[in-house]
Amino acid sequence: MVITFILTILLAFTAGCNKSNSQPVTKQNQSNSDSPSVAIEFRRSTSDIKKQNTYDIVANLDTEKKILNCTEEIKYVNNTTSSFNEVYFHLYPNAYKTKETSPALFGNEKEIYPLGFTPGYLDILKLDLNKKNATFSIEGIDKTILKINLDKELKPGEEITLDMNFNVTIPTATDRFGGYDGFFNFGNWYPIAAVYDETGWNLDPYYKIGDPFYSDIASYNVKIDVPKDYIVAASGEQVSESTKDNLKSYSFKESNIRDFAWVASNKFDVKENQVDGINIKCYGIKESTEGNKTAMAAAENSIKTFNKQYGKYPYKNYSVVCTNFPSGMEYPELVFISKQYCISKNLRTVERVIVHETAHQWWYGTVGNDEIDEAWLDESFATYSESIFFENKDNSKDYYKYAANGYDIVKGTLNDGAVLRPLAKFKGWDDYGPLAYNKGAVMLNTLRNKIGDKAFFKVITTYYDRYKFKTAKTGDFKAIVEEVTNKNWDSFFKEWLLDKK
Repeated sequence: MVITFILTILLAFTAGCNKSNSQPVTKQNQSNSDSPSVAIEFRRSTSDIKKQNTYDIVANLDTEKKILNCTEEIKYVNNTTSSFNEVYFHLYPNAYKTKETSPALFGNEKEIYPLGFTPGYLDILKLDLNKKNATFSIEGIDKTILKINLDKELKPGEEITLDMNFNVTIPTATDRFGGYDGFFNFGNWYPIAAVYDETGWNLDPYYKIGDPFYSDIASYNVKIDVPKDYIVAASGEQVSESTKDNLKSYSFKESNIRDFAWVASNKFDVKENQVDGINIKCYGIKESTEGNKTAMAAAENSIKTFNKQYGKYPYKNYSVVCTNFPSGMEYPELVFISKQYCISKNLRTVERVIVHETAHQWWYGTVGNDEIDEAWLDESFATYSESIFFENKDNSKDYYKYAANGYDIVKGTLNDGAVLRPLAKFKGWDDYGPLAYNKGAVMLNTLRNKIGDKAFFKVITTYYDRYKFKTAKTGDFKAIVEEVTNKNWDSFFKEWLLDKK
């Protein structure tokens, strides 16, 4: 995700503990205020998805009542080495139920709720386990954790089937999740399986900073019904589209993705093109001809650039969606872009945000990471990708100087310069942004200068190829740097990521 205050800074300069085999452990919910000290190490990944979870979802959108009626069948596989007596899912919409827990982006409640606060939440109407009624509870400080009790122990490699009926009440909001003025955003909107890794079950709340989501790759089949005058942009490949009476039905499918997001609107102007065999769609705003052209060009050129520099984009489709949202937000094969950017005359901003979010298709989408404990692995990589893009486009490294200033002008005000820490250990956007985005990008550029372009891009392409469709940890990236350079980089990573000299 691109954050507004960093863009403002840039515009000013540019003018323009290993896993147990016995009972599983749980990483408990923590708030920003009461989180204990967390020991951060350069962990290595232990995850290996042998068989993907499968989500079959049917969703019907009532735009008048702002209700989404859904059914969801999940084939859940225990891909760990532990046995479970319960499984957990995230219910992210419940964070929007109260003002206190609402994750209004950047804390800007007036912008997120233009008509005043309205709640959003998810009601589970029925939940079956292997075709029998299941017992469950909703937990967590923001009620975003669904705990499902199993009728027998789920051993490694075994599979269960969960069937849910649920309704989603949509807040009148311009956030990742919300509907306002003919735009409906559905990011993080359905029950999604929590990750079990070397720390145990990851049951973090919906933090008010960063992108507090962590999920494994899965397969999706999603059917979406909307009023006939609405257009749907979504993750995955569109399989079908049909209209009957006043209802339009879409079907999408995809595998090897970490999430499924979509946007519905009756105000889209859709353009489509193909680059390197990839179908690119731009869901622009009808009154923004120049912004739409810039958005499409930015999507095309960033796909070309990152295909060359990192490795081929692994999906057939990519969509850029101008919608009611304060900034930019990445999801698999689809990104949200503020429609205010799209209709503004500052086309450089439109381009920059799309480049950043497109880079997330490589860093977060394809190579996954724990965005709560190790956010730098996607945000720093996406931020530095902006520099790589403009270096290729302009044949100049000037953009990097401006990007580096996003950290340099504030670093003296930060009491703690550690990049590698959980979201709960940041004070807010004022330290999270310059560190997770900009300082990490400066570190990557410093590494590049130390080892040279050839070795640096060998590191990046090796990292991408080795951890494609997996979850990478900081230690994995460090290990590849050491493998390529045949050198120990402990002190370098400790200085830059842990603020230890």
